[in-house]
Amino acid sequence: MNVVALGLLGMAAVAGAVSAWRTDLRAARLVMVTVWWLATAYLITRFVALDLGLAEVAAYSRAELPSWLRGAGAWAGPSGSLLLWMTLMVTAVVLASPRGGPATRDRPAAQERQSRPGPDWVGRDLAARLAGLVSVVGAIVLAVFANPFRLATAVPVNGRGLSPVLEHPAMLIHPPLLYLAQASVIFAALWATLGANNGRRQWPGRAPVAGAAALLVLATLIGAWWAHDELGWGGWWAWDPVENTALAPLAALIASLHASSVVARRRWVQAAAGLVLLGVAAARSGLASSVHAFASNAGPAVFIGLAGVAVLGLTLRAVLSDTETGVANRARGHGSTPGFEHEVAPGDLARRQVGMIVGAAAMWVVMVVVTGELAAMSLGAGWLGAGPSGANAGRVALDGGLVGRLMIPAGMTLLVGLMAYGWRAPRRVGMVLAHVGVVVFAVGVIASLGDWREFAVVPVDGQTELRGERVRVGSPRVSDDRLDLQRVEVTVTLGGSTYRSRIDRYPDLDRTRARPSRTLDWRGETEVVAAYIDDDRVGLEVRRHPGLGQVWAGGLLAATGLAVTAATALRRRRTEGDGPNDGEQPGISALTRRARTPLVSGRRGSTAQPSSEL
Repeated sequence: MNVVALGLLGMAAVAGAVSAWRTDLRAARLVMVTVWWLATAYLITRFVALDLGLAEVAAYSRAELPSWLRGAGAWAGPSGSLLLWMTLMVTAVVLASPRGGPATRDRPAAQERQSRPGPDWVGRDLAARLAGLVSVVGAIVLAVFANPFRLATAVPVNGRGLSPVLEHPAMLIHPPLLYLAQASVIFAALWATLGANNGRRQWPGRAPVAGAAALLVLATLIGAWWAHDELGWGGWWAWDPVENTALAPLAALIASLHASSVVARRRWVQAAAGLVLLGVAAARSGLASSVHAFASNAGPAVFIGLAGVAVLGLTLRAVLSDTETGVANRARGHGSTPGFEHEVAPGDLARRQVGMIVGAAAMWVVMVVVTGELAAMSLGAGWLGAGPSGANAGRVALDGGLVGRLMIPAGMTLLVGLMAYGWRAPRRVGMVLAHVGVVVFAVGVIASLGDWREFAVVPVDGQTELRGERVRVGSPRVSDDRLDLQRVEVTVTLGGSTYRSRIDRYPDLDRTRARPSRTLDWRGETEVVAAYIDDDRVGLEVRRHPGLGQVWAGGLLAATGLAVTAATALRRRRTEGDGPNDGEQPGISALTRRARTPLVSGRRGSTAQPSSEL
């Protein structure tokens, strides 16, 4: 193992242990985060410098790649991506713990808690210990199961390089942004779970929840564009079992934003955190038949999966406790449950109904995604058929189209709810943008059902007709600007537009892939793919994707609206320290809010205590 890396991981473990032991030492947490980022930066520099003495660099980089793509190779493999993911997770947990030192005689703990927003004093200690635990466990897992700094047994002349499908500009953006979105979900869950109002009326979790949802939408949208650019709309990535795990936490976050009570919001964002961990574990288990799955990273997947199961189990336990408390309150003549003291006015049924509609749709999405993921993992691990020698013939793959069609009820439910109640929502810029984005996205998805594709064989320097339009093909051109890559390009004229489709051949990897050419207008996208290029003829596939522009525009509008909502909530929290709760009507007085405070808690015989949190 590299000596520098061994020292960095050792320092991360020691700093984590100190942070877990002495929660009042902010310096330990600062050192812990700094060391993790230094380890990540060191790995990236080794990739850029093409340090073939590291096995990870030799496996995912090569001299012919540009420097930015060599650097992106740091998160192309299971070990390097785990290092970046752990760095972001440790940072998120540390940021969830508030600032400040311990209470003193001159400044009691109660006064200290009221002087700053965010998690209360007990929550600060818990977050600090959790950050230290994550750092220690992460350093051990990286060193034992997925070491990105392990030395190569023999230094090669050149590296193997990235898979051809990863040589894309989105490789520089999509994986780090997705890991950042997952870390932001963990941050939002901790902030909402450990948060206390501290004399303020607002729920402290709206800004981080909306921000996490915005990042998750943007990361998924970039991944969808990358998938479309590589395989085309409707390809295997359109319903990838691993990539679709992002839908489950996103649905939970959206349900949290629409919930009508503080307790429901907390429970949804806690569930989102557990679903993020389970999705990451599924991706790293290597069991699902997916282009996103890592082949040999089962060790970290076990730890991450256990953490996800623990979070979901504690969330379910808290939900059951809330239900029991609500039954007890109603039996005693009180209509509120602990934590619902910031509930909306009793006469405002619309918001409760919106929360129920979005919550039902989110539950359906979570159930379909989790069930589909388990099925993909099971089928991906099983084999059917036998070859001539009795060996298994091939693996079973889950029908992704079926999983996609199962999402239709949730989409229809959300559209009906949006049409029925969307116009009643407060006219805030972020909410309007997000809702308009959802409508535009839905229009694009519905329009995309009318897509079509046609195949034709056209002679070189000849022409033919396809669906009433003339198709003309020029002479092929060969390019050998890279030693490891050969490009064959052909110019195609279709309907007055010119397309340059090509086929890339990788001799060292013995792989070939087609690179389509596209044009996009308000009606949709036209895509021309060269299936094969011979000396005298070219096989072309013409694809038409109506509504694709609306899909991208709607997704961007929704992400922008969520980001504006997060910024607005954060600004309101800083400027309106005693303002109303985000989900509350402004006319409700403090006396009315106190009148709805419950008298019965989850424990028998106790009075007016907040419900148990994770």
